Amino acid sequence: MQTEKQKLLFAGYGLLGGGVLLLFLSRVLGGTDLMDFLSGLFLGLAVGVMLLGVFFFGRSLVKN
Repeated sequence: MQTEKQKLLFAGYGLLGGGVLLLFLSRVLGGTDLMDFLSGLFLGLAVGVMLLGVFFFGRSLVKN
């Protein structure tokens, strides 16, 4: 049981870290039309990845 809880916790931390990285990349990019598109794409991915990270993190806390 403990290893499954740890896997969920590490997955949550990893996804939150990845989301923060994508959020940073979305703020750095910009300028041309393509870069603006990629910036928006990274921003959307960052939000989705961070929500998944919060879900996994919360699920690991609820597990017995």
